[in-house]
Amino acid sequence: MYNTMFNTYIFIIPVISSLPQPLVAVPAYMCVELVTWLLPLGLGCAAGTMLWMVFAELMPDGAFPCHVGAYIAARVVLIDSDYME
Repeated sequence: MYNTMFNTYIFIIPVISSLPQPLVAVPAYMCVELVTWLLPLGLGCAAGTMLWMVFAELMPDGAFPCHVGAYIAARVVLIDSDYME
């Protein structure tokens, strides 16, 4: 009824494709341990970028008054959430 060769391939192909993972795990771990000291620098750059975007893009856009229709639509969409209290 079923093609047994196809069922065999369904089992064998994923097993073969996952064989390199244990071989690469140790060098990957060593590389991560080598550059762990860069993590605070990267997180600081990401936080600075987010702050820049808030003050350069979002706050100037939020300074303009919105239309009443946009406010009502936001209230209807977020009626049950804690965002619009």
